[in-house]
Amino acid sequence: MDMPPEMPPLPDKPVAEALMECGVRPDGFTITYDDLLQGHVIAFSATSGASADNLDCIWQATRSEFVEFADAELQRAYEAIGAAYYEAHLRPQVIESARERLAERGLLQTLPLREDFQSQEGFAAALEMHCGFVPSSVLRVEGNAFTVWPQSDGTPSAEFEFEKFSCLLSALTLATEADGGLKIGFVGNEKFRGPEGE
Repeated sequence: MDMPPEMPPLPDKPVAEALMECGVRPDGFTITYDDLLQGHVIAFSATSGASADNLDCIWQATRSEFVEFADAELQRAYEAIGAAYYEAHLRPQVIESARERLAERGLLQTLPLREDFQSQEGFAAALEMHCGFVPSSVLRVEGNAFTVWPQSDGTPSAEFEFEKFSCLLSALTLATEADGGLKIGFVGNEKFRGPEGE
């Protein structure tokens, strides 16, 4: 049975309180809910008190949220902390889980490979078809970035659609493993949660 990757312990206090304990000014950040992202966005002003010295603390307090810094250098450093944690603790488990999920469905051996296609668009369309989607219906391609963009029309059932998306996410995970330059982004959609609200 697949086990979820082990994450660091959840914060034991509300995000706002944890941030202030990190040294962030109470009026230096906002927390809002974004319907498109389907999550909270924490935005830090240029005078928030966030700095390289307390950035690790800030990451621990906000790692499950979407975070934006007015300072571009802090934004890059924050994202680097998350990337380093993923590479060190989560990536091997995520890759293995993706392989197992596709193998269980008999879709691993026939998984499309990037080197077999002349363009990113052709590769993206092949991944969609491999998982049961109409080509160009779910993935948007911009350069080396694939954005998963769920559409709300014509879905047979929540359970069926969830299985297809599970396949596509596993396929994309293995694609990024094979091609480190490939980037994956997501646009949220309430319709495509699991059949039981996963």
